Amino acid sequence: ATYTDVTFLVYEVPADKLVRAAGVMAFQGSGRVFSSPWGRGEWTTKLAGTEGRDVIHMQVAQLPPESMGVWEVLFNKARTAFVLTPEGQIETAWFGIRADKVNQVFRIAS
Repeated sequence: ATYTDVTFLVYEVPADKLVRAAGVMAFQGSGRVFSSPWGRGEWTTKLAGTEGRDVIHMQVAQLPPESMGVWEVLFNKARTAFVLTPEGQIETAWFGIRADKVNQVFRIAS
């Protein structure tokens, strides 16, 4: 599975009680990041993580909390979800999951 050119729903950590997505994000194959409502940015591969996990370096200036817009993105093994941590910190601020995986629950239930 790949994480480029797919849409992810992004949630604050800890999630609000209704678990509403705060925005959307897409890592484009060109190295650009599209996000709403935080605007555009860039990403580069930082390193191949252990056990098949990918870590990338991302810059999206308007993504809070204030971290100078520099983020570390750690994907799960299947690359269907990730956590966002302000670079140099240890606490996760955001969680992302592929939109098609979220919607899959509703398709199964109907």
